[in-house]
Amino acid sequence: MDGRIYNDLFKDVKDPDNIIDPILRERYNRFMSECPIIGTCHKRTNDYIIVDLSDEFYNGERLAAPIRTNDMIFFPSVGTSTELRRQYEAMQRINNPGVKLPNGRLIQPPINRNLCDFLFNPLYARDIKDSIQTTVDVVKRRRLEEHLNNKQIEAVAKALLADDISLIQGPPGTGKTTVIAEIIWQEITNNPKCKILLTSQTNLAVDNALERLKDKKVIRPLRVISDMRSNSDDVIYNINILDEWVDKPNDYNKDNIVNNWIDSIVEKIEKDKEFADTTREWHDYLAAKGTEVRKSFVNKYKSEVNLIAATCSICGSQKFFQTFQKMYDTEEVEFDVVIMDEASKATPLEMAIPMVLGKKIIIIGDHKQLPPLLDENGIDTALQKIGRNDLAAKIQELKESQFKKLFQMAQKFMPNLVTTLNIQYRMHNDIMQTINHFYNDELGENGLVCGIQETQDLPDYNIKGSRWHGIKLEPFINPDIHAIWVNVEGREVKDRTSFKNMEEVKAVQTVLAALSKAEGFDNYINAQRKIEDKEIGLITFYSSQKKELKKLEQERIIDPKYDYRIDVVDRFQGMERNIVIVSTVRSNSYNGIGFAKEIER
Repeated sequence: MDGRIYNDLFKDVKDPDNIIDPILRERYNRFMSECPIIGTCHKRTNDYIIVDLSDEFYNGERLAAPIRTNDMIFFPSVGTSTELRRQYEAMQRINNPGVKLPNGRLIQPPINRNLCDFLFNPLYARDIKDSIQTTVDVVKRRRLEEHLNNKQIEAVAKALLADDISLIQGPPGTGKTTVIAEIIWQEITNNPKCKILLTSQTNLAVDNALERLKDKKVIRPLRVISDMRSNSDDVIYNINILDEWVDKPNDYNKDNIVNNWIDSIVEKIEKDKEFADTTREWHDYLAAKGTEVRKSFVNKYKSEVNLIAATCSICGSQKFFQTFQKMYDTEEVEFDVVIMDEASKATPLEMAIPMVLGKKIIIIGDHKQLPPLLDENGIDTALQKIGRNDLAAKIQELKESQFKKLFQMAQKFMPNLVTTLNIQYRMHNDIMQTINHFYNDELGENGLVCGIQETQDLPDYNIKGSRWHGIKLEPFINPDIHAIWVNVEGREVKDRTSFKNMEEVKAVQTVLAALSKAEGFDNYINAQRKIEDKEIGLITFYSSQKKELKKLEQERIIDPKYDYRIDVVDRFQGMERNIVIVSTVRSNSYNGIGFAKEIER
């Protein structure tokens, strides 16, 4: 520690809940309530740890508290500490560029030197100078997505023209991913050497955006993921999978973009009958996909990658930096455009990690949906423990997303930098009306517009866009009903720090039983091709209610021939299911509904 070796024995308690020894348990409890924060762990093995002691704990001469044999050292989870370090380093680039660190290294400024200003106040961002209408006309003439609506085209045009930042609000089902794909395509078409970073707080959002870019010419994506996430569902652009395929091809890693590229070349050669004899040797060489072929094509693809996709956290990792430097043969990691999706769920610190890497930042989110997910009690306790009651008192401010602050300020004073998408293509109009009043501020009295006309709801499961479900069990449901409100005469029950409502659990069971008996229900489920489209979503606001709903599935109380996705609302954002049942839980004599009153939920 601090360059010296201490031979004392340190204990790492990996599972505090299972400490059996009473003395050890007592020491652990006392430790957790009174323990000092000693510093940052830089390395830990089975034999030793390396800790950079904080100034508060070690002033250069003596420790603030003795370290004794049999004392315990508590580590936050590896993921959490790594994430915090990456956030800290990103904020250092924003707040302290050019400062010399003790190791002699200078803190590099963000790629866009104005970031330190407009990240917190969009008034410092450069306004759009060129004609937005002219760029709108260009996008209309030359677009990747044929059916873009006017607001989507406006969002793309403003994003292309922005110098520093562009903000896009995308309410549910309004085609945010479509807009992202169009922006990427337009940027690369304008500049084939453009380097774009596509990022989000979650892997799901990144994967969904990449899905829209499959088979799009000009765009050459690469997905960078954590080594811990080797079982990623979407492997086609995964850099780990490409490297594995070069070394040892198998059934799992063969579904990648480079293998598909080679297959397409082989297929074209086979179709060219005129030169079949001339190209036969070349055809056989490629079709065999030997090691040299695999290696050569993967290296070629990597050298022409113009879109890198990764979560916010991974953007600050050593692996991410090494991948970029190796592909582009440069030391500085720099992107022409950084596109951040679902930004309303990210904290300013999470946003900072990818944003310091871009010349231009395009932020997409919806502040009317879930804000950053914070463990308020944990943060509050930690701040109080280190004597920062002033910060603990401000914890409420962190619940408001940075996207919301930026968007609302820019909407008033820098309207050229913002767009709100207004046509949704996901929900039936009856469902849309349940949330429409939340968007009156941005979209006026009419709010959202349903982009799918009722005339398109034809009784055919194969028609894209049709919301006809064909389910009938009178008087409960028929094909013209899309939203049902079920009144439950039952009260909530406090369950530790959560709530549950057993009468609502019974109601969910009754609704599912009715659906399973309804005419056309099995036909509707069986007609769905994707696994997620076959699943019935069960959403609730409270973890205790989730446990009770899970019991229905685990104990086979609800029909096991159907698939279910059961989770709390915070874990469901970004997902889609054709059938969703929501258990609101709260019901009491004093009309209190807790955080369910927050419109984002």
